[in-house]
Amino acid sequence: MPKEIEFHFKYPTDSPGYLLGQLTMLWQRKQKKVLDPLNLTQTQFVLLAALGWLSKKSKSVMQVDIANQSNAGRMMVSKVLRNLEEKSFITRQEHETDTRAKTITMTSNGKKILQKSTH
Repeated sequence: MPKEIEFHFKYPTDSPGYLLGQLTMLWQRKQKKVLDPLNLTQTQFVLLAALGWLSKKSKSVMQVDIANQSNAGRMMVSKVLRNLEEKSFITRQEHETDTRAKTITMTSNGKKILQKSTH
C-alpha cells in the first residue's frame, strides 16, 4: 500500500489551480443560469459573441474568422453555426468570391438574444 499522498500545498485553498477550478465552476453555473432560458449553450454564446465583436469591424464575417476569434475548431464552429441558423440567430450564405467559404450574419433575433445574454 502506498504511503500518504503528499501535496505541494498545505491546504487546497493555497493552490492557484484549485482556486481557478472553483472559480471556473462557479462562473459556469452562473453562465448556465443566464443562458438556459435563452436556449443557448455556452459554446453557442461564445460563437455568437465572437460574431458580434467581429461584426463591429466588418460587414463580411466568415466562418473561419469566428473560428479564429474564438480559438475553436473549424468543424465544430460549422456544426454550432448550423444550429444557431436553425434557431434563427444567424444566417449563413456563400461568400461572394470564395464558394467554399460562408459569410455569417447575425439576425435581429440573434442580436436580441446576444444582448440579453451579456447582461
